[in-house]
This record gives sequence, structure tokens and C-alpha cells, in this order.
Amino acid sequence: MAADRPLWLRRVALLVAAALVALPSPPSLGSDREPNRCVARWQGPAEGCSLLDPVTAEALGASEAAARRQVLRNLATAAEAARVRKAASLPAGARSLFLDASQACGEVAEGAVITCFPEPHLRSARYCWLEIELDLCGKSQGFFLASKAWVQGEQTRREICGEPSDDPFGDDPVDERSAVCQASCWQEGKLSCGAAKR
Repeated sequence: MAADRPLWLRRVALLVAAALVALPSPPSLGSDREPNRCVARWQGPAEGCSLLDPVTAEALGASEAAARRQVLRNLATAAEAARVRKAASLPAGARSLFLDASQACGEVAEGAVITCFPEPHLRSARYCWLEIELDLCGKSQGFFLASKAWVQGEQTRREICGEPSDDPFGDDPVDERSAVCQASCWQEGKLSCGAAKR
């Protein structure tokens, strides 16, 4: 009987190991449970969008999945702003042709390359600033947070940068400088959050 015990113990050990492998693993405490920043990049042209220039955007989110969803929304807005900027630089005839050939630029998200990384410090952030590196339009500004950085930060980004017009060259046409400023805000604006900036 003593000779059987090691074999018995080995069998029990194998059964326990097999049972542990079959159990579902506990949820990861990694990036999906932490606030994240995602950066998306799209390069045209594509069907229905004749933009040739790359379009970029960034976003914050409560988790990686939330930040991915938000960056795709921001990328669609950035692409539409880039479309308006390009159209504003063209003469009227070429503008009409370009606008007709680029009506689907707000749907560019499908071909985007997205990179995300956790930013756990966003949980305790009290201040954010939207920063644009060569800000010739005066859009960079800071603000104190009354709610989560990823909620109020994205709302404030939308307020600062503004929404591209559905009819930019209709009754109240967008001028080229405004179109350039809006496009650069959506593509180049970096939302940084933390303690109050000194």
C-alpha cells in the first residue's frame, strides 16, 4: 500500500492541476480596468473619401474599450474637419468636386490603426489642459475638473474644438482660417490631465 501512495498522490496532483486549468481565469487587473488614452491614425484615400493626408485623433476613456470607442468618434470628427479644411482651401469649382468625392470621410474609422495605453493617474486628476504644439489659433487652454477626466475632458475638447458644420459652404460659409484651426484642434490637440498645471 505504501508503494501505491506515490502513484496515487501523483494522480491526485494531475487531477487537481487539470481542474485548475479548466477553471476560468480571474479577470485581469490590467488596462481594461484602468483609464486609458488611445491614439488613432487613418491614411486616405478610401472609397467615398478622397482625403490624401493622414488624419489622427486621441481620446481618453474609463477603460481601454471605452477609450477605443471614443477615439473612433474623435477620428470621425477629425476627418470631417480635415475635409472641410481641404475644401476651404480650394476654388469654388474644385471645392464642389472634392466635397462630392469625400462625403464618407466621417466613416474612416474602419481602416484606422489604434494604439492604447493605461493612464491610471486620470482617476485622481483635478485639472486638464488641451495643448496644441504650434497653436497659431489660440485654442490651447486649461480647465478644472468637476467630474471624471475622461468625461469632462472629452466634453471640453468638443466645446473648444467645435463641431464641423454639416453645410460648411452654405448660407454661412466657413472661412479658411476657421477651418484650419478646427482641423488642427481635432488632430493635434493633446488632452493632458493631472494636478493643477504650474
